[in-house]
Amino acid sequence: MKARERTLEADMKQGLLVILAVVVVSGVAGVAAAQDTLSRPDWSAIFSPDGKVVDLKGGLDAFFLEDKVSDGVGLDMSAIAPAEKPTVDNALVDAANDLANGYVYAAKDPSGDLQIYAGVERFDSTTDTYVEFEFYQDLVQVQGGAPWLIHGDRRKNDVLVRVDFVGGQLSSATFKRWDDSAYETVATVAADGGSECSGTDYLVCSGQPPLPPISDEVWDAAGTPVTVPEPNSFVEIGFKVSVLLGSKVEFTSLQVRTPQDIILDGFRHLGHWAQGAERGGRR
Repeated sequence: MKARERTLEADMKQGLLVILAVVVVSGVAGVAAAQDTLSRPDWSAIFSPDGKVVDLKGGLDAFFLEDKVSDGVGLDMSAIAPAEKPTVDNALVDAANDLANGYVYAAKDPSGDLQIYAGVERFDSTTDTYVEFEFYQDLVQVQGGAPWLIHGDRRKNDVLVRVDFVGGQLSSATFKRWDDSAYETVATVAADGGSECSGTDYLVCSGQPPLPPISDEVWDAAGTPVTVPEPNSFVEIGFKVSVLLGSKVEFTSLQVRTPQDIILDGFRHLGHWAQGAERGGRR
């Protein structure tokens, strides 16, 4: 969505490229969201096409996650290599597992409960696959040179939301929490077949990308520019933190991933969200 004249390796040398840090402090005063139930955010009103936040719409904060698409021909600079210790490397990613730009939004309902929303652009396909959104309390980031190792540990009450696609169609989402040794399922939510995309405590839905795409240059493994299509689908999730976890939790980092791709973005200092909320909005 927004062009950046920098490489993944350059970011690593500067120590700035990590998993998107999303600081959620539930105990501070913020601007209450207008609704008690979960309802799809108006992403196009919150973000400008280049990923900048233009209006929080009564929420606490919003974050843009940048990721290039490769569509199986371009070189994806944030491909994930599943292993005992997952790594991130440059590789080709199949269209069905390709992630594009993502968005995160947080708000509070009138009773003060924290609501978290996240969405990501992708390609339509006919393949069985999944998209996972994992929220961490620990700082989870990549370090070292390529292939970059992912560092950071899970903690009790971390959250994993897995969205499953069957035959390319959105099927369901499973909301899980880490119990210190494994993820346990708290709720499974069927896909929203309507256009409202709302729910009492959880939501999952798909549709068209909410913002017009901005083409960014993509290269193949030989460094030759290649043309890839624009993402034509969007999947989003939402949940109330206190309902899912039974407590208030501070999240620090977020991974969005498929079997082949992972989103990495810029570092956010701890306390960023809390400080913004105390002043009534984004700095």
